Amino acid sequence: MTLTQVGGWRSATPAGAITSIVLGLVLLVWPGQTLEVFGWLLAIALFLIGLARILSGITGHRAGQARVWRIVTGLIYLVAGVVVAANLPGSIRTIVVLVGIGWIVAGVVEIVAAFQNPPGERSVAVVIGLMNAVFGLILLVFPEPSLVFLVWIAAIWLILTGVLQLAFAWWVARSAS
Repeated sequence: MTLTQVGGWRSATPAGAITSIVLGLVLLVWPGQTLEVFGWLLAIALFLIGLARILSGITGHRAGQARVWRIVTGLIYLVAGVVVAANLPGSIRTIVVLVGIGWIVAGVVEIVAAFQNPPGERSVAVVIGLMNAVFGLILLVFPEPSLVFLVWIAAIWLILTGVLQLAFAWWVARSAS
């Protein structure tokens, strides 16, 4: 590692580590509010995507039906943004249900696909498939606690990542001197 690279690590890594730790602590202290902010950001994103699609449909270079479909999809995004904003808790719950269904479907597909593998490789794929399906069921049966638990897991991951980054930055700085 060159002296310039070490200098970059000395400044960038601690800054990223501290940001990670602070964000992790915010998630731990305010998991409910974090989910609410996520819901609002999703609503705003859908609304802005909708507006962009509508404007590109009106002013874009597309012709005929392509313009109409662009405007229609824009309206769908716009309405989805309004619906999410009008019902944040329900929208967040819906996202959890969709993720749960996705995990169940992915698990079943993984298990079915496992039987295409040689016998020695089937067990790992079946275990992963079962794990996906079980976690999907947990999300469907316990959506509220699962969501808060996922926020806590993300928080702990961010904090540990930040601590490891700080330790690495300290090690790099120590090695360079």
